[in-house]
This record gives sequence, C-alpha cells and structure tokens, in this order.
Amino acid sequence: MPPAHACNACKRRKVSHPSTRRSHRVRSIPVDSGQDGHSFGGTVDYGVQSSVSPQTLPPPSSGSTRRHSAHDLDFYPDPAHIHSTLQATAGALLSPEPFADAVRKCVDFFVQYQFPNTPVVHEPTLRAAALLITAENVPPFATLISSASDFHQQVSYLRKFTLATALCASVMSVLPDRPPSQRVLLAASFLSASRAMLRRYEEHDLEHPDSTSLVIRMWHSAAMQNSTGKVGTSYHYHAEAAYLAQRMRLYNEMSVQEHPKHEVPSLRASFWLLYLADKTSAVLQSRPPILNEQLFKREFTLLENGHDDDFLLDPIRKVNENSLESRLFVGFHLKRRIWAAAANLLDDVRSLSIRQLASLIQPLDVQQEISRLSELYLVLTSLVDELPAWLRNPDHGSDWEDEQVTSYQNKCYWAQRSNIMTVFHCIRLIILQECIDNDFHALVGLNRQSISCATRKIEIGEPAVERIRRVGTILLHLVDNAENDTIERVARSQFDNLLDLLAQLDSKASDELAGGL
Repeated sequence: MPPAHACNACKRRKVSHPSTRRSHRVRSIPVDSGQDGHSFGGTVDYGVQSSVSPQTLPPPSSGSTRRHSAHDLDFYPDPAHIHSTLQATAGALLSPEPFADAVRKCVDFFVQYQFPNTPVVHEPTLRAAALLITAENVPPFATLISSASDFHQQVSYLRKFTLATALCASVMSVLPDRPPSQRVLLAASFLSASRAMLRRYEEHDLEHPDSTSLVIRMWHSAAMQNSTGKVGTSYHYHAEAAYLAQRMRLYNEMSVQEHPKHEVPSLRASFWLLYLADKTSAVLQSRPPILNEQLFKREFTLLENGHDDDFLLDPIRKVNENSLESRLFVGFHLKRRIWAAAANLLDDVRSLSIRQLASLIQPLDVQQEISRLSELYLVLTSLVDELPAWLRNPDHGSDWEDEQVTSYQNKCYWAQRSNIMTVFHCIRLIILQECIDNDFHALVGLNRQSISCATRKIEIGEPAVERIRRVGTILLHLVDNAENDTIERVARSQFDNLLDLLAQLDSKASDELAGGL
C-alpha cells in the first residue's frame, strides 16, 4: 500500500514546480517624478519569486555532497533574476551614467578613502568581482552560474557578486557627489541585491565561512546604518560577522594560518576591525561586546601583521607603491590601540564607581586607584604622539616625484589622520565626562570647579572643530563655484547642517566660519 504522505522527492518537485494556478510576478517599483527627471521611488523586493524558471544550484551528485544544498532554495529568486533586476533598477536611477562606471567609482572611492580605515579586502579580488557584474567582455552572470562545473565554483561566483554589491551599497550610502534621495535609493538597490544573493548560498556560507563572509556582513551593516538608520538590523549583520570570526578562532594566529594563503591578510584585518568595533561599543556603551578577549585570553595570539602575508592593495597599481599599504596599517593599528586603551580605562573607571557606591572599597584605596588610572590616562593621551611622520603632516606624506601618485597617497593619509584624530578627541571627551559624573576629577587633572571642567571640554573640542571649519570652507567654496544646481543644492544643504552644529559650540572656529558668510 502506498504511503499516506508524499515522499521527500515529490515534496521537492512540488516546491520546484508550484501550481500554475497561482500568479507569479515580480513586485514592481512605484514610480515618482524625481528631481532630476528620472523615475525614483521604492526599492525592488528581491525576495519575491521570479516568473523566470529558477536556476537552482545543481543537485548533489552523490550522498556525500548533499550537505552543500540549501533548504528550500527555490523560494528565493534565481541569480540571473537578481542580477538583471539590479541592473534595471540601479540603471534607471543612475541614468545617463553607465552602470559599470558607477560601480567602478564605488571601488575607487573605497580603495582611496575607506581602505585606510577599513583595510579588509583584497583589491584585485574586489575589482574582479565588480567586473563580474558590469563588464561586457565576460559571459553574462547567468551563463557563468549555469556553466559552472561544480557547486564550489558556483558559490565562488555568488560570493563575488554579493561582495561587489555589498561594497556598492556601503559606498553609495555615503557617497558625497549624489543627491541624498538618489543616494538612499541606490544603496537600497545594491543592498537588496546583495542580501538576496547571500541567501542563495547562506547555509553553505555559515558552514564554510571565508573572508567574504565577514566583509559582506560588515558592509551590509554599514549600508543599513547609513541609508536607513535601522540600528537593530545593522547591529545584527555586524554581530553575525563577529560571531563568525569568533567561531573561526581568528584571534589565534595558528587558526588564521590554517586558511589559504591568499585569505590570511583579509581574515587578519577583518578580525582586528571587528575587535576595534567591539572596543568602540564598549567606550560608547552602545551594545555588549562579542569579541571579548577575556573569553579567549590564553589563545589571543593573532599578530597585527603577518611576517609573510600577501598585499591587500594591488601592487601593480603605481599609486600603491612606496609602502603605502604598510604605512596605512601602522595608522590602522594605532587607532585600534587607542580604542582598546580607552575601553580598558573606562571599564576600570566604571568598576571603581560601582565599588565605591556599594562601599566595597575604602576611601584611601579609592585614591590609590585614581592615581593608577591617572597613569593609564596619560598613557592613552600619549598614544597620539606615536603618529608617524606621514600622518602628522599628510600634505607631505608621500615624497614621490610623480605628482599624481603624491596627491593620491596624501589623500589616503588625510582620510586616516582625520579618522584617528576625531576618534582620539571623541574618546577624551567621553572619559572627561565619565570622570566628572563619577566625581573622579583628579583622574584627569581637574578640580571640582565647573569652570575648569568646561574649559577642558573646550580645549579638547577645539582641534576637532578646526577640522570641521576646514570642511566648511571647502563646502562654502563649492556653493560659490558650483558647476550646476544639483552640486550647489547638496553643498549648501551640507554647509547649513554644519553651520547649525557649529553654532551650538563655544568655539573660535564657529565664529570664523560664521564670519565668512
């Protein structure tokens, strides 16, 4: 007698071939009249089943490879559908700018301005991934997927697509040369495509993570935070990357060295970036840490830089010569040490406050602890003195005779210096406020008079405001010399926001900037 229920094979056929009585359609894009004459509106829902016959990953050839197949894979749109929908959606938003040019600009922007602070990806791999979804001289993405000889080759293509679109989503969310409304829609389009493609191989990715598994999730987190402000969702993506790094035991040098040689530098840098982010959260008290070294203290042997690691930046490009990458890593790890020192100091300050309030420590011991913490504070503030010459004065960071190379590298150094110094002054203000709130004024060399506290805050804030003043000067120049109405509108909007911020500060920079109007 036949079974009363369908066998697994029949169930799979029903999933793969749903009833034709149901309507299958792709959710369309609501159309509004954009400011620039293009059709702008909502984003495409890449999670809706395509009317195209799904190109699922190939069935396993034997029982031993069954673990590679994702459950219910056909519920998600096929790779070709994701790719074509992205090109149509982003292409309409970008028109008349070619899709390929926009993607290339995203990669260029990341490598020059964001890599100095987030050096987590292999540049040639990233550029190859970008070409996979844009270049005309390679087979269409759908052809590459369908002609792949095995599952692992298919996953390689899917990962490259997901990586490139995640990068574009992250960069598009902050790219300064586009109107805000267009920036948000472009970021959403690339993010939706990247997330949809990740779901195609997510189960395999979680079981067999590599460097892209971490980088993609970090970029998803950044894009979501910048374009939507959804902190919870952004944190979830970031937490996934941190948990993967912990599970891969990337805090251990031997564990990192077990991966393929070309993967090692990206895995190493990704862990340090995730670790830095955890220290940032500890300082700001924004979320609980995941990569807490107390959990793996004995095994925390990861080196800052491997002795024989490959380069992440493309050594063939002339602008990357003259030890640019190694110099950038000096600054990257200096910033990490600043955050780590601040997190440890604040943890001790908060712990001391709790013990004091609970009468678990004697007054004399409190004073001794404050003296000890004062020394740690001095160590923290002295870290900025370790800035190398090329970051102390980025305008003379590169000494190449080639003006183009010099200009390129100096901008990289400025991007990193600005980030480090902003972090440093932000940290000092947080520590100062924490000491004032807990009546530990002596820790930072102050008395209890309010005027001394206010003066110190202004002293710390003034250098940061001076950098903001420089940005304001540049924006004001753009307003006065804009080549078209769009640039003038965006620059004026940013300048007005900056002026509103400076108006709330007791600073010479705000007076000078306001006086320039």
